[in-house]
Amino acid sequence: MTAKALIHIGGSKLQLPGLGWARAAGLHVVLTDRNPEAPGRALADEYVPLAGDDDDGLMALAGRLAAERGLAGLYCGSDFGLPSVARVSAAHGVSSCTPEACVRALDKAAAVARWRETGIACPRGRVVESEGEMAAALAEVGLPAIVKPVGSSGSRGVVSVETPAQGVAAFRAALDYADSVLVEELLRGRHFDVNGLFLGGAFHPAGMLERFFSPPPYHYPVWGVQPPTLDDATREGVYGLLENAARSLGIDCGPVKADVMVTERGAVVLEVSPRFHGDVSTSFVTPLAVGESPVAAWFRHLAGETVTVECRERRTAGWMAIFPGRPGTFRGVEGLDAARSMAGIERIEILKPQGFGVRQVCDNTTVLGFIWAAVNKGDDVFRVLHAAREEIHPIMEE
Repeated sequence: MTAKALIHIGGSKLQLPGLGWARAAGLHVVLTDRNPEAPGRALADEYVPLAGDDDDGLMALAGRLAAERGLAGLYCGSDFGLPSVARVSAAHGVSSCTPEACVRALDKAAAVARWRETGIACPRGRVVESEGEMAAALAEVGLPAIVKPVGSSGSRGVVSVETPAQGVAAFRAALDYADSVLVEELLRGRHFDVNGLFLGGAFHPAGMLERFFSPPPYHYPVWGVQPPTLDDATREGVYGLLENAARSLGIDCGPVKADVMVTERGAVVLEVSPRFHGDVSTSFVTPLAVGESPVAAWFRHLAGETVTVECRERRTAGWMAIFPGRPGTFRGVEGLDAARSMAGIERIEILKPQGFGVRQVCDNTTVLGFIWAAVNKGDDVFRVLHAAREEIHPIMEE
């Protein structure tokens, strides 16, 4: 029997596990990536040099594959390719969220408006496009507030502000990344990355990780742990919020993720997207904690299997980012062998090439690499991650 094709958008080093799971599911894996040297080429059955948001190219590729062997689906782990995935999937009748739901989810203003209409807990906020609107937004939302470029990724341009003057400065800086800016109340609480998977219309919890951030004014993630220390009722409430927020946007098929904060007033959803959380957690931490990634379960479903989605952890696992200690040009790392030999350390990857320049450490674009660790359930994985990070010394040249 001819294996159906999966179009997998992206073949970076962090995406290698996903490509392996697609092959293990018996799918014919077609990798699209603009980089002809993408590491994932070695795991793909075919490589096609396409960008993840190339609608016409992906539509033509899907048409060819559907005629040759049948199309199982398309997969993208980043927001930029999701509209194309949804449109091509709809055209070929394969499992995915609808194009309309995808657009609504990725438009933060539209998503928040729908949540308010349907009674889903979310932060106070509004989208602004001018300095004059910024002043009005801060008066409405209150201070302190958080400023986010609409559509930006990697925490670029995300800062908290405590005065109107800081708000205007943050608005100007955010325009380097987007044409409009989201201003929201600055919530206090714990931050959770939550994955879910809709199969046949039914929602399946698919893993939850607590994420920890840099000190303000910047708000970029520095490490995370799965499982978080939550009682069962709160955990179920967070999953319920993800499901309800997704359904309110029209998402009821395929992967879904949310950023959720648990605050004094309860769980609040910050954003929802029709994909899983990033590979750093979903493809590396979750398999260590649970035994399988939901990405693997989704691919087995696309291949025609009846799947069970695992979300109960057997171990405690986590990740920690390796940031440079100061600006400069990256020239290498000392201490990797010592860090890798430590008990509990599962993997360390340096992803940035030598010569990579850092002007300021203020978002995820300056991450040099990652550490992953796993310990007995309930043990302190942060201690292991931190000890390994102390052994690692990035060499930065002025």
